[in-house]
Amino acid sequence: MAQIIRCLNEAHGDNWTAYHGDCVDVLRQMPDASIDFSVYSPPFGNLFIYSSSAADMGNSSTDGEFAAHYAYEVAEKFRVTKPGRLSAVHCSDLPMRAWIDGEIGIKDFSGDIISIHTAAGWVLKSRFTICKCPVEEMNREI
Repeated sequence: MAQIIRCLNEAHGDNWTAYHGDCVDVLRQMPDASIDFSVYSPPFGNLFIYSSSAADMGNSSTDGEFAAHYAYEVAEKFRVTKPGRLSAVHCSDLPMRAWIDGEIGIKDFSGDIISIHTAAGWVLKSRFTICKCPVEEMNREI
């Protein structure tokens, strides 16, 4: 019997299901070792505001708070992923801001993401860098 998962929206096809909802709520409903592959982009710390919800990981007040919340999601994702299967994560290193971080530079956010995954039991298989022009990114139309 198929498990019913409550979420905002879902789609099904031959051999796949996609859920659109709060990842923590959806993951905690899924049985152990039930997914083959996940692909997603986590919130980029507190760089963007995605919603006004206190449950939104992007509304973390510090990098440490974000890491603690994200570690829970990563551990749940490990629990529901079949042994030996993969998860693909899109992320970006983040700008350091003088008024928050005390200086201008770059935070190794991708390294933090990898560390959180390995702490939860994941094994890093590969890493790809996609070079982008920062001026084009700044001026892109949404």
